[in-house]
Amino acid sequence: MAVAGTDNRPDRSQSQAALGRHARYVGRVGALAVALGIGLALGSAAVASADTDETTSSDTSTDGAKADRADSAGSRGPAATKVGPPRFGAGAKKLRSGKFSDSLAGHSAAAGDESSKPEVGTDGAAASTGSTSKSRATTSRTTRKYAEPDRPRGHRAGSPSRSQRSAPDTDAAKDTTQTDSSASGPTPQAPTAGTTGKKPPASSLISLAPKERNVAVEAPAVSNDNQFSAAALDITTTGSPASSPTPPARRVGDVPDPAAAVNNFILLFIGNGTATHPDAGLLIGNGFSYTAETCPDGKVCNGGRSGLIGVGGAGFNGGTGGSTLLFGNGGAGGSGVAWANSGNGGHGGHGGLFLGTGGDGGAGAAGVAGVNGGDGGAGGRGGNSGAFALFAQAGNGGAGANGGNGATTTESGASGAAGIAGGRGGNGGNGGSVGLFAIFATAGAGGAGGAGGNGGNGGDGVHGTTATTAGEAGGAGGNGGDGGAGGQGGDGGAGGRGPLIVLRAGRTGDGGDGGDGGAAGSPGNGGAGAHGDAGHLDGGAGGNGGNSGAAGSGGTGGSGTVGGANGVGGASVTAAGGHGGRGGDGHSTTDAGIDGGRGGNGGDGGNLGNGGDGGHGGNASSGRGGAGGDGGDGTIDNAATTSDVTGGRGGNGGHSTTNSAGDGGDGGAAVNAGTGSALGGAGGNGGNSNGDTNTAGAGDGGAGGDATITGASSATSTAIGGAGGNGGTAERGAGGIGGDGGDATVDNTESAANVSGGKGGTGGRGGFHTSGSGGHGGAGGDATTSGLGSVTGGVGGVADGRGSNGDSGNGGNGGNATITNTTSTAAATGGAGGGGGRRHRRRRRQFQLRPAESGPRRQRRLSPVGGPGNRHRRRRRKWRKR
Repeated sequence: MAVAGTDNRPDRSQSQAALGRHARYVGRVGALAVALGIGLALGSAAVASADTDETTSSDTSTDGAKADRADSAGSRGPAATKVGPPRFGAGAKKLRSGKFSDSLAGHSAAAGDESSKPEVGTDGAAASTGSTSKSRATTSRTTRKYAEPDRPRGHRAGSPSRSQRSAPDTDAAKDTTQTDSSASGPTPQAPTAGTTGKKPPASSLISLAPKERNVAVEAPAVSNDNQFSAAALDITTTGSPASSPTPPARRVGDVPDPAAAVNNFILLFIGNGTATHPDAGLLIGNGFSYTAETCPDGKVCNGGRSGLIGVGGAGFNGGTGGSTLLFGNGGAGGSGVAWANSGNGGHGGHGGLFLGTGGDGGAGAAGVAGVNGGDGGAGGRGGNSGAFALFAQAGNGGAGANGGNGATTTESGASGAAGIAGGRGGNGGNGGSVGLFAIFATAGAGGAGGAGGNGGNGGDGVHGTTATTAGEAGGAGGNGGDGGAGGQGGDGGAGGRGPLIVLRAGRTGDGGDGGDGGAAGSPGNGGAGAHGDAGHLDGGAGGNGGNSGAAGSGGTGGSGTVGGANGVGGASVTAAGGHGGRGGDGHSTTDAGIDGGRGGNGGDGGNLGNGGDGGHGGNASSGRGGAGGDGGDGTIDNAATTSDVTGGRGGNGGHSTTNSAGDGGDGGAAVNAGTGSALGGAGGNGGNSNGDTNTAGAGDGGAGGDATITGASSATSTAIGGAGGNGGTAERGAGGIGGDGGDATVDNTESAANVSGGKGGTGGRGGFHTSGSGGHGGAGGDATTSGLGSVTGGVGGVADGRGSNGDSGNGGNGGNATITNTTSTAAATGGAGGGGGRRHRRRRRQFQLRPAESGPRRQRRLSPVGGPGNRHRRRRRKWRKR
């Protein structure tokens, strides 16, 4: 349609020709662009470029060319006032910019009245005819490039959109006239492509979005006579009349990146792998190798596969290596991690079919206590070489990891915890195989097995608590924890299969060494018992000592070309420990009719401890004295121990003022399986009595403890039975009986220890003021050996009793001495018996006055009746008869 305000008709012939040339040009360029995979971006650029070139060639030709066209046109007006339909893409009715709007308004006015209104150029001032044509062409190029970025592909520039064609046009919009540019000139702007005539830089193929523009400054209000409104360009103008509805603008970001599409197409066949896409192209390229920087945390990353030609990528965190198809080496397997695949290493990738080595398997992860049972991870399998790779090397198997060491733990207030067993060493990975007909290829060697972990040490037992409440027993000592067993060594991996003709397989890996056992834990001592009080007369027993733990055994070595060595057993406890606690003393009282408290028994020693001493009996005023507590037994059951062991001593009996005294406690036995001595505990002494009656006797002494040696003790060691306790003394009653000595025994035929029976206790003395009898002496202990040492029986106790009218005590019998080993040449000596007691009676003497037979004075002479005087008198009588 013609522009309003002019009578000129459009030049249809030249416009149709231009459109034809333009269509052919666009078709050729567009087809080429689509073939290259970037038709979308270059297609839009081709339309704009063709339209710009056509406009420039038509409107910016030389004056001579314009004159020729004007002459041939016939009825056409001057070139400066030529008005015709808008060229394809020129967008004569589309608002490009404020400057182009001013130019269009000036051009329309000039077409209506050329003589009265001057033309307006791109800078808003009056311009010549030639400058007007040039400005319009430049402005058309600039505005098309930057004002139409969202035009759909294949949509002709300057034509209305589908929604605009369907929307009705109002008469008010058609009749709206342009505002004279001279009345309201455009805002001054910085030089642009439209003003300078320079072509703006081409847009990037990656980003086709136009640069941001200050639309409020550059786009003044226009009429709706244009086919593309400001709203269609997503431009907000002030004071614009209502326009027809427009479709939503198409975003440039929604268009796929053509460069990326081409790159992806190429990478499908040629290119190296990346962290996000580790596999290489199908034809040529290396697989991606992961590292600590590229492999995400907590992930197992497999190496990328190569193409037909290339190198496989290395795995990480136990991932497998990438393989190669035809030519290239396989990737190495990643080293194992404890938290994935049981700590196993990744397998190596396979080499190319015709050329390339197999990747080595990854090493296993070291065992960690509490994870996978502490076992070390197995090594990964080596990759195979190609079937036709004649000189290739197959991958070696990965080494198995060492098992984790067992932990040592202790628990407060209880026995020591057992040490955790060491983890098993991981098996070595198998070596990779070669092609059956690759006679020069070398098969991969198997990986070495990992060493077993060492067992953890047993925890030490804690000491028993000392009782604080009257009569309460002492706490038992804690047992030592057992040492953990050493882990088994891993087996070596099998070698890879060799070629069929040569039958040369890879070397089998060596076995791993077994782990060492953990040390045993030491025992704790028993706590002491509490003494009695008025509310609880008897003393508390001593706590028993704890036992030592057992040492852990060593692990077995793994199998292989060279088998692994067996582990060494853990150290046992050799020092004495775990002694029994002492018994508490009985309570002494002065209350009438209340007996003294009994002493508490001593606690037994553990397997390496001495027995605890018994507590003393409590004294009493009118009641009986309390008995002493028995000594605890001592024991050593470790043959490697050199310490002596002692039985606990019996407690003494309590005294009584007016009643019977308490008996002494027995001594504890001693047993030694090591190389030290065994000493039986001595019996406690009987208590003394000051009773006023014959029945108020003294206390008897306790028996001595037995001593036994079962180990291969040396000649410097001895087994001595405990001595019996002495009987108590009575002021008016019978004296106490001495305790028997303890027996001594050696059971080991290789032992050279000497043996001695215990000495019997001395009998107590009877009362002086009454007819109390003296106490008997205790018997000596027997001595017996099956070994090579000397033997001596115990000496019997002496009867030291004497009373005014009572019987004397008997002496104790001596101990026997016995040797059962027929090869022994040692002496055996029996013990001497104890001496009997003497009966001491008070002799009453009778004095009489006899007169002298002659002499001037009478003399008094006192002679005891039945004394020497009487005997002499009897002799004289006998002499006279003769």
